[in-house]
Amino acid sequence: MTYVDQFGSKDVRPLVLVDSAPLRDKPDPELVFGMLAWTRQAETDRQKFTDAFVRGRYKKPQSEAYLQSVIKDLARDTLQLRIRSDRLTRLSAY
Repeated sequence: MTYVDQFGSKDVRPLVLVDSAPLRDKPDPELVFGMLAWTRQAETDRQKFTDAFVRGRYKKPQSEAYLQSVIKDLARDTLQLRIRSDRLTRLSAY
């Protein structure tokens, strides 16, 4: 983000923000349990999870139309990633 702030995004195609918890020498059991529960929720009710995930990413209020467009794009991209992952898994089995 510092690069974009300094130079702009004219020459940047995709921009991906990866949010991750810091790694520790010894895993925190509560953090691990929370991450597993979060992942399980994503697997069991993806639509509800995606809706809450997108809405929770913004500090400033966003229009409902904008939020719905992000939710739709994320659902589409997630499906494409699952299809690609499945194909790679099948290819690696040979």
